Amino acid sequence: MELKDNDILSRNAAMMFSEMDGEVVMMSVENSEYYGLNQIGSHIWKCLESPLALNDLFAKLTDEFDIDIEKCKEDTMPFLRTLMEKNLIFINA
Repeated sequence: MELKDNDILSRNAAMMFSEMDGEVVMMSVENSEYYGLNQIGSHIWKCLESPLALNDLFAKLTDEFDIDIEKCKEDTMPFLRTLMEKNLIFINA
């Protein structure tokens, strides 16, 4: 599924996670897998604490990091797609 700028992203509420040394570690009971997010991935996870539109996520990231919108999208979209494929986040219906 292709993400659109106005899509509202949410975390999968069934995910168990904890922050350790500034990075998020998660466990999916559904997938029987552990996931570790680096500093930027952890920041994105925190941004999604409440449902957030994709374009608002990009705005937050470009405000907080020295990156332009196109580079932000290029770097972030593969990560978000991976989270969606593993059912760690989803698009609100």
